[in-house]
Amino acid sequence: MGDTHGGVFSSLLRSVVDPATLGAVMRSRRDACCLFLLSLLFVAVTQEAAHAETVTASVGADVESIIRGLAPGDELILEDGLYDITDADAPPFGRFAISVAGTSALPIVIRAADGANPHFYRGNAEQNIWDITGANLIVRGLTFSGGSIGLRIEGAENLTVEDCEIYGTEGPGIAAPIFGATYDGLRIVRNRVHDTGGGGMRFGCEGDFCRVANSEISQNHVHHIAGSGEGILIREGGYANRIIDNVLHDTAGPCIATLGTLGNGDDQVISANLLFRCGENGIQAAAEAVITNNVILSAGVEGISMRPYASPDPDVFASPANLAVVHNTVLMPSGHAVALAGAVGPIVVANNALYAQAGLPVFVFDGTTFLSTRGNEGLGLWAGESVGDGDLVADFVDANFSGAPPMDVFPKALGALVGAGSTTDVVEFDFNGTARAGVADVGAYAFDSSGNPGWILAPVMKGEVYVPGPDAGVPDGSVETDGSTPDGSVETDGSTPDGSVEPDGSTPDGSVEPDGSTPDGSVETDGSTPDGSVETDGSAPDGSVETDGSTPDGSVETDGSTLDGGVGDVDGGMTGGDSGASAPSDAASGDGASVREEASSDPGGCGCGDIEARSSSASPIAVLAIGFVWLMSRRRRRGPRA
Repeated sequence: MGDTHGGVFSSLLRSVVDPATLGAVMRSRRDACCLFLLSLLFVAVTQEAAHAETVTASVGADVESIIRGLAPGDELILEDGLYDITDADAPPFGRFAISVAGTSALPIVIRAADGANPHFYRGNAEQNIWDITGANLIVRGLTFSGGSIGLRIEGAENLTVEDCEIYGTEGPGIAAPIFGATYDGLRIVRNRVHDTGGGGMRFGCEGDFCRVANSEISQNHVHHIAGSGEGILIREGGYANRIIDNVLHDTAGPCIATLGTLGNGDDQVISANLLFRCGENGIQAAAEAVITNNVILSAGVEGISMRPYASPDPDVFASPANLAVVHNTVLMPSGHAVALAGAVGPIVVANNALYAQAGLPVFVFDGTTFLSTRGNEGLGLWAGESVGDGDLVADFVDANFSGAPPMDVFPKALGALVGAGSTTDVVEFDFNGTARAGVADVGAYAFDSSGNPGWILAPVMKGEVYVPGPDAGVPDGSVETDGSTPDGSVETDGSTPDGSVEPDGSTPDGSVEPDGSTPDGSVETDGSTPDGSVETDGSAPDGSVETDGSTPDGSVETDGSTLDGGVGDVDGGMTGGDSGASAPSDAASGDGASVREEASSDPGGCGCGDIEARSSSASPIAVLAIGFVWLMSRRRRRGPRA
């Protein structure tokens, strides 16, 4: 990294001190001072870049301490193997807690070695796998299993988690639930989160006590989420987040849920996701969201649900307003394709392909005053307006009401979807990222006479090719890098024939609650069953509501007895006994080692100094340069001495 910054500044210096131009540069005292300042900045930046180190660690090394010692620009490369932290004794209470801060120019990177699968495993649910506080931090290519929450983000700005796999947790795979925090600029990209309890990814706190903003959640594969968990949840108060290009399926709660911005910032964007076998609703949006280009093949209650949300805090309430549902393709074997209740502000439903086999394409309980519908096609009637006499065979290349791939819901030539929409509501791109060029094709795809030019729908990460494995109880097509880690649909012992079965085999499908008392995720008519889809009377606050209502936060405890880490908890983990998980079979033995490719001034060579002091202290030369600028500016303002 030193070469990169040094090259830029060296070229600038060479241009300034070239003999042919030196005289011109030195014509004034001010230009001479600028040259001096440039020299100071060059030294400061190259010193900072030269400090960056690359560290390699293997199984058995004190990875937690190594991470705590990373400074801006450092890179930690983790070798292949099982990093068992079940009995981690680092205070407090056996947590694996890290707090590091890079800079925007010099982020800290923690990643897998090329071709390696470093696997962090916790064999009980007494603690989370990792508790992270980080700024300008990148975590890439790691596997996490077991524990309470997989990655619990305690505080973050510009944190990236990418190309990781998280599974087998008792709580959510990823959660950001800390009281008082604002999580800004998260990037949660290309991760596989599966076979978790209490949610796949959960961001924010009930009552807007913490929130996520300006973040991207994209290209993830989230599936087989048990309990009452959503696939992806943005709690009330979060704003300006983008949930795009994800594949979510087999969730007990809604596949995607956003609960309103509460006026804190810009709308959420939910676009180009594939959703199917969602336990309740495909997409649940209380307010302030733009919902475009999504493909929903089945959901337990409603495809796209716009209903009021009531927080446990009586002062926090969101009713449908400022919602745009445009260019989505929704096929519902049962239930309504789109539903609206309690609208208090503008709602647009336009250019959607809405096919409901046993429900309505658009169901409105109340709020028609605020609703505008145009350019929709599909099956059925709504309030006397024909949505069309749609036909799956005539309108799509290869569609059905089975509720899951394989199928191709690309528009068929001469079908009802081609060019039939409202030209005033055409969005720029389609599900594949193809430019629509102003053509009002209905649904998630822009029509192409040569056929679907993009990805074939499948239970894998968007863009991957579905490759069915041998008949060994492995129905999912996503292939792990080394074959040793079970995919989301594969149980740890191989005894469960499909991905919707819970780890102990006792629950027949993902929508069934752990005690069997709640028959399914659909909303009860009297609002008495708390679940992720908002009740019509607002009495059930949201998908994270526990069965007894005793747990106030986003990471749902199975018994309701433990407060989430965001509200006054000490150790950040859920209480509870051993989850019964056994160590994965890819365990690697070894004494462990860490190697720094560039030696630091730390006498022990581990760089385990105070990370906050190291990352926040300014270079003395940089301080001198800034002071010099200040003095010169004062001199110019005062003018020459008499």
